[in-house]
Amino acid sequence: MPRKIRVATMAMKGGGRGSADANRVAVMETLDQMCAERPDIACLPEAFATAGMYGPLVKEGALKYAEPVPGPTTDEAAVRARRHRTYVICPILRREGEIAFNSAVILDRSGQVAGIYDKMHPVTTAWRRTARLDGGVVPGSSAPVFELDFGKVGIQICFDAGFPEGWQALADGGAKLVFWCSAYDGGFHLRAMAFARQYYIVSAVHEGRAAIIDPLGIVLERTGWLPWTARTIDLDYRVCHFDWHEKRVRELKRKYGPGVTIRVLDDEGLFLVESNLDEVPLSKMLEEFPLESYRDYHRRHLKVYDDIRSGRRDPMHIPKEREVP
Repeated sequence: MPRKIRVATMAMKGGGRGSADANRVAVMETLDQMCAERPDIACLPEAFATAGMYGPLVKEGALKYAEPVPGPTTDEAAVRARRHRTYVICPILRREGEIAFNSAVILDRSGQVAGIYDKMHPVTTAWRRTARLDGGVVPGSSAPVFELDFGKVGIQICFDAGFPEGWQALADGGAKLVFWCSAYDGGFHLRAMAFARQYYIVSAVHEGRAAIIDPLGIVLERTGWLPWTARTIDLDYRVCHFDWHEKRVRELKRKYGPGVTIRVLDDEGLFLVESNLDEVPLSKMLEEFPLESYRDYHRRHLKVYDDIRSGRRDPMHIPKEREVP
């Protein structure tokens, strides 16, 4: 399984082009440009074929504009996936019988469907006389993690940003990379999500700027003059708290020097570590120099709290470093 992958994403720069056909043509042209970056995975914006058509969607219902899978939009994206041997995340209004979902379809490197995520939190239009959800879109029921040939990924869509349960489910499922397909830009909220759950987040949007954000919440790339951007990222990383780790990090750097990168957030008390050596992955380094992940650090504390509350542990007992995994 490759450690380093190239991701590409885009912004539509102005939203919709007036019709599903025009939107599809415009986004596929940008996808062609993105694929020149030779990505392992490219992400497209939320339901891009119907971008800018919110009024008709609410008035006439999303089912009128929803597509089956496979269908016109996924077929066009699948051509690019096969041609460039890349995964493509292709968000659409998806029709399943007489039900419409706001979905993101993962197409694999051969253009086949590798997974589908259905938006869990459609926006309510309850301010109108008749309350509807995004023109009758049915909410999805879960936030699955998808195992691709380079690792575990998750997806969230637009209004999902305001509901932490889905983001946490992806972290609990082991996702190292989460794609957020949206109509709007997301801004600081996405940085906070990446920081809080220690995974990469890649956004693709109708309006505003798409971004690639690292597990420390730092924006690595952002679209601007060009409507797409790409970045090579390393999914073999670990985020840790300062506690217990200074001696081990010094020993790790003493042995591997420039072969290991340590990026530090001093104010937050966190650091991210990744290997720069093809022959020595981070997992091997961690066998020599165990570094407790930020999440495991907190899990360990939660267990101690439970043990104290239940009387199984003396609250005056302070663990020694050798007791830390």
